[in-house]
Amino acid sequence: IERQLLSTFISWGYGEVTTPTFSYLESFPEELGALEREKMLKFLDRKGDILALRPELTPTIARLVANRFKDADKPLRLCYSANAFRYEVPNTGRRSEFWQAGVELIGNTGCQGDAEVIAVAIEGLEQLGLKNFQIDLGQVNFVHGLLEEAEFDTEIKEQVQSAINRGDYVGLRRFTTGFSLSPAKETALNKLSSLRGGEEIIEKAVKLTKNPLALGALDNLSQIYSILKDFGMENRIRIDLSLVRELGYYTGVVFEGYA
Repeated sequence: IERQLLSTFISWGYGEVTTPTFSYLESFPEELGALEREKMLKFLDRKGDILALRPELTPTIARLVANRFKDADKPLRLCYSANAFRYEVPNTGRRSEFWQAGVELIGNTGCQGDAEVIAVAIEGLEQLGLKNFQIDLGQVNFVHGLLEEAEFDTEIKEQVQSAINRGDYVGLRRFTTGFSLSPAKETALNKLSSLRGGEEIIEKAVKLTKNPLALGALDNLSQIYSILKDFGMENRIRIDLSLVRELGYYTGVVFEGYA
């Protein structure tokens, strides 16, 4: 599986890189969030400084690019397959050491770059022999725009986003009914759970908001979907506008694969 994935990545022009297994704790970004930092496996070096095993690969590759490739021509196409570490409660079926394989496309922030990475993911899963899988495609700025429109304070906004991320729509309804939102704003947030499907979902969502951030997210998603159609991959894609992330460094398009 590892060899096949790396072979697919390399065929798209991505070069394999290796990053340190552990680094100083302070070098990991605050945007990982309190929960992720709590799950990091930490230890002391001989001087008493705190070190941590990498909880995922993206931050370490970002640091590699900032230090080693800052003057390199962009875009950079990097790929990896390596172990990562997070504390997990024993007997939950999850391991504290696990493997991640992926790509990082750096310096191409347009729709073409986003579509390319999604296409690589789809081809990678197909090359592994998976038959019945789909990619759910979302845009976190759509949800951020709805929350901005609702004018929640930062703490409530984080709680609402967490409820959406968990799929807790009963909990979400408690927020939308408890803060005297206008009917339009309340409807937009409560309809998130039903905004899943084909290209028509984007058209439905446009009618739910006037927020510039949310509308820009929908336009971005529409362009990416159009490029994936040109790749002939639309049968693998489902739009899911409730798709968000609790990690602070996620912006723009996000996607998940289900098999």
